Amino acid sequence: GKPECPDTGMTAATHKSWRDDMPASAYAKPPSTDDLPSSGDEADTYHLSQRQLQAAIIDSTGDDGLAARVAYQNLNSLVGLSRKISEAVEHSKAVLDRRMRKAHNMFMRKAFEGWLMVKFGGKENRDKMMKVMRRMTRFRLTKAFEAWRARHGNMLPHQMMQKKAVAVMARGRVKRAYLAWKTEVLNNMAARERRYREDYVWEECMEAQRRKRELRAMRMWRRRIMGRVFGVLDTNLAERMRKRAKLARAMGYWTKAALGKAFGTWLAVLLEQKRRKGILLKASRRLGNLALTRAWNAWDAQTNEARRIKGLLNKAAMKMKMRQASMAWEAWMDYLLWIAKKKKAMRMWMQPALARAFNGWISNHDEMLYKKSRLRRIILRMSNYRLSQAFVGWVYAVQVLLDENNEENFASLRERAEALEGENAKLRRDNERFVRLIDSGDWSRQRVDEMQRAGEVLAEERAEVQRLLQRLREDYMQLEAAKRQQEEENRGLKDRLLSGNFVQRNKLIVKGGSSFNGLVRAMKSDLVDSGVD
Repeated sequence: GKPECPDTGMTAATHKSWRDDMPASAYAKPPSTDDLPSSGDEADTYHLSQRQLQAAIIDSTGDDGLAARVAYQNLNSLVGLSRKISEAVEHSKAVLDRRMRKAHNMFMRKAFEGWLMVKFGGKENRDKMMKVMRRMTRFRLTKAFEAWRARHGNMLPHQMMQKKAVAVMARGRVKRAYLAWKTEVLNNMAARERRYREDYVWEECMEAQRRKRELRAMRMWRRRIMGRVFGVLDTNLAERMRKRAKLARAMGYWTKAALGKAFGTWLAVLLEQKRRKGILLKASRRLGNLALTRAWNAWDAQTNEARRIKGLLNKAAMKMKMRQASMAWEAWMDYLLWIAKKKKAMRMWMQPALARAFNGWISNHDEMLYKKSRLRRIILRMSNYRLSQAFVGWVYAVQVLLDENNEENFASLRERAEALEGENAKLRRDNERFVRLIDSGDWSRQRVDEMQRAGEVLAEERAEVQRLLQRLREDYMQLEAAKRQQEEENRGLKDRLLSGNFVQRNKLIVKGGSSFNGLVRAMKSDLVDSGVD
């Protein structure tokens, strides 16, 4: 009636008797993980020993199979545990291999990086190389900009003088153009006055002819046909006189208006010339560099275009006015033709051939005047161009002479310095040789004194030569410093001229004008001193 063991099916009494009958080796401590086999051969040996142990247990227990079964189960559990342990060992070996390979790869990478650092010089050498390359690039850019400024710069004295001279010649050209225009206007006014005088004489002749015709008509009064004609003329005389007076008033008004317009045009042109002269004077003072020159050229082109458009508009307006005048003139001519038709019988005495010859002479005379004015303008333009070319050539020749003179002076100074250097070296060698002779003791006291005095003289000459060389070096350094200062001043002048401060620009323009005047005076004095007329 007692419970049984769920695993073995034995009761407590049976289990107690079985435990008492079991040998002491059955209760031994199981093997530890250190005692378990690690390889396949050791595992086979271990399994074989387990089977032998199982057989020994069965032999010791006799026919009782329960103890053998329990021992067998324990052995199986130990075998599974050993298999897991062997798998864990294999896994640890694989992890260790991976770590070793990783460490080896890291070592190889560091070795390769070290090889690269040794091969290419490292980061510091690369930084130094980049710094040198940047410095070489800046040096080349500086040389390029200096060459560009030397070739295309416009701040040199002879170029500034040339621009000033061109501005002066331009002002002279404007003045001569104004004088030519004034002469042309006076000639036109004189010609118009002569035409008015001729018209007046013509009117007087016509009036005399009219009176003659009236006298002739009065002599032929008694004739019947002339009586009818006189009646018709008497009927239309008042109307004709009224229309003639109206036409005379219109012509007088038109003549006065034309004279007033001509005077107003002349006055406007005079004021415009004065204004432009002032603008040109200001602009010529401000043309100090290439940017202002380009701006001036653009403004001049735009002004010329605006002047051309304004001229076209004025011509169009004048053409419209002349069209109105021509319409009035045509109306007047139509009226004259109507009168001529009415007076055809009275105008038979006129000679058309003479009239055509006179008109041809008038047209030919006007054409000749126009051709003469055109030829005069062309000759004036050619003379101005030749004068400007001659002045540019003279400026270039003066600059070339100055450069050649400076080169000759510098070459002579260099030759003199080289000669003095050679003499100095020779004196130094002689002095050393004399010192060696004196030290050898071959010379007498008197000879030694003479050589000492000669050495003092040579020392003084050497000091003089050194002072001369020092002065030459100082002169060269002063020239270089002056050149650098001039370049800095030119750069500063350019920056200040390009800036928006008009006060500084005006000061610089006044200073530049004074420098230009001083340069002109210096050149004149040099020409006078050299005997050039």
